[in-house]
Amino acid sequence: MSLRKWRRVLVLSVVALLPLLVFTGLLRSSAVPAAKQPQAGMEQYEQIPGVTVVGDYIEVGVNYMGTLGVGTGIGTGFRFPRGVAYESLAYAFWGHGFLVAYRDTTGADNVAYWYPNMGYPPPPASKLVVLRTPEVVRNDAHKFVMKCFIRTADWRLIIVRHWVFDKHQPSIAVYTTMHNLDKELRDVVFKELVDWDVHQQTYNKWVSYGNEAWASLSTADNRTTMGVIGYPITPHVVVNDVDLYAWDDGAGPYNLRSAGTHVIKSFEPITGDYYAGLYFEIGTMAPNAIVEFKIVFTAGIWYPE
Repeated sequence: MSLRKWRRVLVLSVVALLPLLVFTGLLRSSAVPAAKQPQAGMEQYEQIPGVTVVGDYIEVGVNYMGTLGVGTGIGTGFRFPRGVAYESLAYAFWGHGFLVAYRDTTGADNVAYWYPNMGYPPPPASKLVVLRTPEVVRNDAHKFVMKCFIRTADWRLIIVRHWVFDKHQPSIAVYTTMHNLDKELRDVVFKELVDWDVHQQTYNKWVSYGNEAWASLSTADNRTTMGVIGYPITPHVVVNDVDLYAWDDGAGPYNLRSAGTHVIKSFEPITGDYYAGLYFEIGTMAPNAIVEFKIVFTAGIWYPE
């Protein structure tokens, strides 16, 4: 292959960006709803504690509740390239959070969720509680590892968010483990939500492909991409859906266990502000059962022909 061809495509994430190059040409047009912006006051929040980490390509902030988004004001979420001008996690909002929903044997539905704008520590409405102080396992020139420990307010589930960041890669992964402490749980669902605003731009091009959701910002020279990818680890866990319009999933948008009324999987061009939801279908959890899945947040640059 010639040097010229080699320079056409720069893939900064060895695994995660390969699907993007495959499905770029497969996008289809679709009608999209009007943009739904964060609720009034959502841009105002308390200090969110956590750890800010800088790698060769990206700069991230991992908070004590196990999501991206640390500090006040602009703060640090996910930046590629490094620097405040390139903040790409819903600039000044940090739209990254998670939800867990489950029913007990009586059929009662329980929904617990958190995202940075709810404040720290989580308010009662969250139904999530910090179990103990997060643990920074490693933070050196090559790797950052941090574990966050959360439980549901009813003591039914312990959730561990285990972050792993190879500082020489443009991606960071979180391994999520859920442990059922009590009686059988049914219809268990875990939802990971992320709002990419690539380089502070709300109107990005969004696509979905299998268990992935990507946003990109095109310039005259390149297309900068941000992606979130779900990988089930426990065999029966599946990524049941990836909805690119999660704004209608409830208040926040976090308090609805399923997708909203307008599910969008893939479309072009973008005409609004979008928000991706990855739905992990877990099903029944027996007492003491443990499930695990992995989520990767990644970035890269694709140089057009």
